[in-house]
Amino acid sequence: MTAARAGVAFAIVACAAPEAALRERLEIRSRGHGDASEADAAVLAMQIAQREPLDEDETGSALAVDTTREGSIREAELALLRRI
Repeated sequence: MTAARAGVAFAIVACAAPEAALRERLEIRSRGHGDASEADAAVLAMQIAQREPLDEDETGSALAVDTTREGSIREAELALLRRI
């Protein structure tokens, strides 16, 4: 049963960033210590190859977040609170 049919509030948070920004984040992470993530360039390549665009129904429920833009996470948080 989908959330919509059950009458439950929901949203899809569709985070996006240019591939160059994602690769830069991986590079920065690889120089740091203590990061629990095991994601590397191979994982990123696999995710890019396997990603699927949202369909029409999903797009209507999606909140697009450009994670490279300053303040976008806070804006997304506020938008989610307004939706639920």
